[in-house]
Amino acid sequence: MSTTPSSNLLSRLWERKVPQLLGTYLAVGFGLLQFLEFVVNRYELSGSLVDKYLVLWLVAVPAVAVLLYVRGGEGKISKGSQLFVGANLLVALGLAVFLFNGGQQEVEVVVDIAATARDLEGNVRSVPQASAIKKLAIFPFENNTGNAEQDFWELGLSNLLMRDLEQRPEYYVYDGLTLQGYYGLFELAYFTRLNQSTQRGIAQRVRSDYFISGAFKEKEGLFSVSGSIYRTRDGKKVYDLSAEAASPYATVDLLKESIIQQLPDPIAVDEFTTDLPASSLLTDVPEALKAYVEGRKKFIENPGALPPSRAAFVRALTIDPTCADCHFQAGDKTYGMGQRDSALVLVRRAIKLAEVLPDRDQFYYKSVLYNLEGKFEALYDLMEVQRKLFPYEYRPYAALSAYYQREYGVDSAIVLMQEAAAISDRENALNRLYALYVEKGDFEAAKATLDELSEDFPTREGNKSKYIDLYQKWNKPDEARALLKELMTLDPFDYQLQFKLASLEYGAGNFGGAEEVVKNILSETGVTRDSITAMDWLINIAINDGRIRAAEQLMEDRIEIASALIPVNVQLQDQYANRAKMKILKSDQTGLQELIAELKQYDAERGRMYECFTAIYRSVYDATNPPEMEELIQCRPTFAALGGTMQLMAELYETVANEEYPAAAQLVAEQMDEGLDIAGGELAQARVLRLGGRLDRAEKLLREQLELYQRNPDFHLELARVLAKKDPAAARESLEVALEVWATADKNFLPKKRATELMSQLGATSK
Repeated sequence: MSTTPSSNLLSRLWERKVPQLLGTYLAVGFGLLQFLEFVVNRYELSGSLVDKYLVLWLVAVPAVAVLLYVRGGEGKISKGSQLFVGANLLVALGLAVFLFNGGQQEVEVVVDIAATARDLEGNVRSVPQASAIKKLAIFPFENNTGNAEQDFWELGLSNLLMRDLEQRPEYYVYDGLTLQGYYGLFELAYFTRLNQSTQRGIAQRVRSDYFISGAFKEKEGLFSVSGSIYRTRDGKKVYDLSAEAASPYATVDLLKESIIQQLPDPIAVDEFTTDLPASSLLTDVPEALKAYVEGRKKFIENPGALPPSRAAFVRALTIDPTCADCHFQAGDKTYGMGQRDSALVLVRRAIKLAEVLPDRDQFYYKSVLYNLEGKFEALYDLMEVQRKLFPYEYRPYAALSAYYQREYGVDSAIVLMQEAAAISDRENALNRLYALYVEKGDFEAAKATLDELSEDFPTREGNKSKYIDLYQKWNKPDEARALLKELMTLDPFDYQLQFKLASLEYGAGNFGGAEEVVKNILSETGVTRDSITAMDWLINIAINDGRIRAAEQLMEDRIEIASALIPVNVQLQDQYANRAKMKILKSDQTGLQELIAELKQYDAERGRMYECFTAIYRSVYDATNPPEMEELIQCRPTFAALGGTMQLMAELYETVANEEYPAAAQLVAEQMDEGLDIAGGELAQARVLRLGGRLDRAEKLLREQLELYQRNPDFHLELARVLAKKDPAAARESLEVALEVWATADKNFLPKKRATELMSQLGATSK
């Protein structure tokens, strides 16, 4: 039987393994394509690189096939084949180089901070007086259309109206979605319809000046909304609202204009203020808005289950690819699911889309991006730009306050918040200013600030109870207890007051009494923020007593219960310091590594940052395995990215690791004189001072703390170490207090072991 030329060619191709090797070439090329896509997304490179590679890879297939065919034969390539291969490769290279050049360029997705700062020079922003700022709570609008398919507009209208109003500088608005977080305070299920009295109660909790409620309906092609504006102070209706238009979006715009006209003292806008229609602020596609609202609702109802809410946001951005917040919300949930790189792609896309939105909206997206990327210095630079461009906006002041305090000292933060109180959100600024004065120890100024806060906002719940905290810090326990008794008589079911009672008992050294108060709170609350706070209290009391096994079990329960309110990845980061402390106090190095590995499942780079934090924690908590010098050196870039104070802290503990104790104590003392803490708290400060021979200053610091926390065992143990040579009898007295508190501590609890050893060295037997 004769064979055809085609069958002979196929046989030769198969004999020379051309199909098999060509398959390998394509498989390896596809793997490289995926890697290149990852690198491009990870490092924000031009997307055209992927296109160029794809063209080069695929167009070169014929040349690769010829080379493979020749390789399987005699290995000699004819001139014709050489010309073919050369021409093919030239075409592939030419297409790769030129086909995608000059196409769409990548857009920078983050603000050019230096350029923006220069642009601001000479510009004067129209700043509303703090008294002109209006805080509104907009509750979900009731659906009176009779069509359940329109239910999403209940929250959609509230959200759109919030965005529409916040284009103006004097408005701070809580929409119906944000307000859901306060329903639990009134033991109400999410998305319950509220009466006016409960609406007022929630409006008081968010400290709004006014609240809005209403309903909507459709008739003869028109969408109408009717409702009222109420004054939060007394619940009195101050204005009626009514608007009707051909679309819900146009109706929202009419409502905004009505609110601006009716509420007192509207400010004159400037060239920075936008007046975009509501349809351009989120999405103008109702189906996309419906999916967006669904995503927000699913997250509110179950923050621990991220895939359903993420799926809704992905559906929303698929329906409307221009929806910036749909991308951002999808990115946020994707990050929570441990997919950091995919999340960054979505957040960057949100920033690009948000470039057409009001500047006020854009800063939040950019700040989240910098936070996810670990670019903290850039984040604070961005907040400085926002403060200059929007001086009435409180959020940059809030972000910068902690930064100023950490980097420049508490006095710098105080000056910043004094500015915020004058031109921004006065109430929040005064609250923060009060806290800063307390931290500084300037209790007279703190009281004066509280007096000012109470005078300016006389109806705010919680202002009077702040005096309890002030008196406790001021070492005036009698005044604190008298005021607490008065307030609890008026409202015996206020859990915040009961937590203050627990704090007073704890400060007085009655740890059992504090624990009993908190357990009572926990028994009376469901899964609410109060119950989570109660569990945090129980965890800290157990750690204080040395009952680490019990504390770890409570922590597991806390994370499981709180997952109904807080995503697990957020909890793992928020609770890492406490969880690491527990592992260190029982010398569980394996457990520490497991905690870091758990974090890295969600964000490998953030996990690396916490790995460096752990090295510092091991010094702060005097671990049995203090960090090695090489370990701290490797963390220098991480600490450098976190700012000057973290660099100083790293330098301090490098000095401790080298056993250069006098130099370490000198560094701590200098920073303390500047109002800065680089050691990690008063206990760590005292320890470094003791190691460096500054016993008098260490003793003074510890006795100041023991005036506030009379039976704190950690302070008593450190004081005993300070007094061991100077006054052994006094050292034994402090050790007796510590060991009494630690009577029920776990056997492997490190501080109790050290207290027992020191007691033995001092010639006494521990009880």
